[in-house]
Amino acid sequence: MEIVLSVKENLEAQVDQYQQLLELAQQKSHLLAMPDGKREVEGLNALTKEEVQVVNVLRELETERQTLTQEKSFDEIAEDAGEHKEVLEKARESLKEVATKLHRINERNALAIEVSLKVIGKVMDTVRCLTASQNLTYSRIKKPVKSGPGLSSLNLTV
Repeated sequence: MEIVLSVKENLEAQVDQYQQLLELAQQKSHLLAMPDGKREVEGLNALTKEEVQVVNVLRELETERQTLTQEKSFDEIAEDAGEHKEVLEKARESLKEVATKLHRINERNALAIEVSLKVIGKVMDTVRCLTASQNLTYSRIKKPVKSGPGLSSLNLTV
């Protein structure tokens, strides 16, 4: 029974950490929609650092959960839970729910980043093309025109 309560507490702690990740992902969505690039980059860097910390805590919690369960499945633990089975199931469902929401927001954020990178790539291609065409134009203007000896002595009168 002690294992069941420890697993329940662990799952609830994981739900809290995933909820924090969800909030960070929502903040990231907001930053990705901001027009000011400098604030966006600074904010994204700060959020990423926070995400790393939360993920490290989640990693520790998952290791702890695996140690507690000794490789037993959730169903096996739930069967042993007796009166705590419902609480354990509720914690499991909460974890699934928040993880699903987090997955959706992360997919949306990844798409926004991908679109931004494509736009940046197109802008860079355009700048390269413009720069290349300006160099050609300027190089033609800068080159001195050579007049050959044959052209100055040619008489074009009929």
